[in-house]
Amino acid sequence: MKRVILSFFIQVNIYAAACCGGSSAIPSLITGDNNSQFSLSQSMGTVVGRTYERNRNVFYTDNKEYKTFTTSLKGAHLITPLFQVGAGVSLVSKDNRDGTTKETKTLLGDTDLSLAYEYLPETFYSVWKPRGFVYLKHIFPTGKSNFETDTRLLTDVSGKGQHISSLGFVFTKIFRSIDWQIYNEFKYLHQESISNKEISHSFGDTQGLSFGYSPNNGAIRTQLGLSRHHFQEKDILINNVNQVSNREEYYDFEVGLNYMINDSTYSLTYSDQTIFGPTENTTLSRTISISWLERWPL
Repeated sequence: MKRVILSFFIQVNIYAAACCGGSSAIPSLITGDNNSQFSLSQSMGTVVGRTYERNRNVFYTDNKEYKTFTTSLKGAHLITPLFQVGAGVSLVSKDNRDGTTKETKTLLGDTDLSLAYEYLPETFYSVWKPRGFVYLKHIFPTGKSNFETDTRLLTDVSGKGQHISSLGFVFTKIFRSIDWQIYNEFKYLHQESISNKEISHSFGDTQGLSFGYSPNNGAIRTQLGLSRHHFQEKDILINNVNQVSNREEYYDFEVGLNYMINDSTYSLTYSDQTIFGPTENTTLSRTISISWLERWPL
């Protein structure tokens, strides 16, 4: 039972910044003994502040209210016992207010495709040896970015605005009632031309870990997770004038509760970007999400 509840601990897109539309790193990934899986999630995030310089957080007053509602669909399917493909798409609705200015928009977010390979399969029982996965992921900028916004409060921003190619590694292990996961992802943000702007290529990376506990190996699982997100600075050429976008860094702290019924798992997750740091050049959000994950066994 424990192996199937651990399909993966991050199933929800968390929009990191109202200005940037950043989403979580991990694609939909089958880490249990399943042939296919599909997830549907709904999240509500509130931007509570912003960091301009490193660790200098400015929290918003009651005059500012930035809310993001994200509906995400993710799926994965085994094409061989060790290879799998995955995809994800999201719909982003924003409701922003700053003083007397109010804006509401609903747009398509960025979409992604992934290919994963289990290079450390669990062919025999081991107390210490984890299962290991490597994956390639590509994010398509189907959402609207802050480079092309038409709104004062960036309400129409739903994506990064750049093609992003990623290489990631995931390790996961179950021992009795406890499980853990570690992942690392390296990103390449492609050079883009948007309207009269030239955005240079740049790099980013994400690291994360999560711990779960299922009392008596039952249907209920609690989890704690922490992930770091980092993007390098990049050059932006606007009307032949070069500007530099500073590096971005933030941390997501998550607590969650999962409940499994047969091949379905229901999850409630809370994520907070104000607890851990350092942070730099990003907005700070608190997000609550619910999700449903359905699996089809081998």
